[in-house]
Amino acid sequence: MRRNKNVILLLLAALILPAGCGEKKEPEGKILDVKSTVSIEVSTIYAGDDVNAPKFEKAKSDWEKATGYMVIDSSGEQDQSYAARIMMDFQAGAEPDVLMFSTGDDSLPFVKSRRVVSLNEIREEYPEYGANMQPNFLKKSSYDGREYALTVSGYWEGLVVNKSLCEYLEIEVPGRETTWEEFEESCNQIRSAGFVPIAASLVEKPDYIFEYCTYNFQSVDTHEKIPKYPGDKEFEAWLGGIATMKHMYKYRFFPSDTLKMSEREAEKLFLEGKAVFMFGGESLLENIEAGADDPEDYCVTYVPGAGDRRTSDMIAGLSNGYYITRKAWENPDKRKAAVDFVEFMTNDDMLNAFSDISTSALNSVLSAEKGTESRLEKEAKELLNNATGVSSASLDFVPATCKSLLFDYIPEILEGNKFANEAVSEVIKRKERLSGKEKKENRVR
Repeated sequence: MRRNKNVILLLLAALILPAGCGEKKEPEGKILDVKSTVSIEVSTIYAGDDVNAPKFEKAKSDWEKATGYMVIDSSGEQDQSYAARIMMDFQAGAEPDVLMFSTGDDSLPFVKSRRVVSLNEIREEYPEYGANMQPNFLKKSSYDGREYALTVSGYWEGLVVNKSLCEYLEIEVPGRETTWEEFEESCNQIRSAGFVPIAASLVEKPDYIFEYCTYNFQSVDTHEKIPKYPGDKEFEAWLGGIATMKHMYKYRFFPSDTLKMSEREAEKLFLEGKAVFMFGGESLLENIEAGADDPEDYCVTYVPGAGDRRTSDMIAGLSNGYYITRKAWENPDKRKAAVDFVEFMTNDDMLNAFSDISTSALNSVLSAEKGTESRLEKEAKELLNNATGVSSASLDFVPATCKSLLFDYIPEILEGNKFANEAVSEVIKRKERLSGKEKKENRVR
């Protein structure tokens, strides 16, 4: 992982900047010769309050007008319910024609069952498909080493701070040398002063905190490894991370109703100046710029480290991509429409328009025209440029159903109704059952 650090960080940092200013060139799709009544179902994460939802609506409309095709939009906000709904759709044979989904192991069920089409197969008929993207950044499936999705977005995770509250409470803003022990001392001081140390919904979105708490029991070279059996190093690291979360919960580092509140409510608490810290990434910065009374009150920094993990070792990577399903591919009309739609949504102009403070795998990423970045975006870019190491999120390598089981157990563990070792063991067993079931299905085929 470390040998790819410079390239990955450069890609991630380059597109933290806004996509451009002044007159914008309209994205161009391929104009089809004949109007068509063919419709395709498309499911993305551009929905609800997502900052890219309005852009997607316009892009979809532009493509429909240019081609004569129609889009049935089944997009949903990116959370565990979205992943679960997609899996249920595949199980019921009701999957969409084009799908935006994780390029990590969440996608394994439909990759292994051959319900999505590999890029190699698509390029046999459409050789220029995804030609504008860097091959090294099109994620290979851990199942067969093939590429199935055109990567369109990335992520990074850090600690966002209300620096005005820190100043008021006479607390130092964490920096690249701050240790986890010092961070906990600050949280104790914040709690004693009557403020919430960390805004979080541990019932809806515990993943950012889980990632860094477990990372502090691993290193940049080992964080991507997940437990294979009870007692292995990764198992113990997960137990250590969960024990840290339980300690934080016990000492009221989180809101009193963290096991009931939604992520949106936790973010509102943070934006209203009632909490000092919040773990997050690009979407949180976007919402601060759009919804905080004064974005200048906030800054972004590294999550304090412990053990072998240096504070400046970050979590970042490429995450979501467009898949074309087998169902669409086997219908000649839908095949052509699906390919055209994905090519339209992944051309350089379009991806730059969607990547204000995210990233992509574009060949042109380093030369993309940029406008004036905000102070928060500059800080995020500096974090990435100056990181001493980078690891993908370990949960990217955990199947969606196993991840949801783990998240279901987190509140029970924090309240003392479930032992962490039992919970992680059950997650491992579920993953083993999934692997066994898939092997059996593949033998039948």
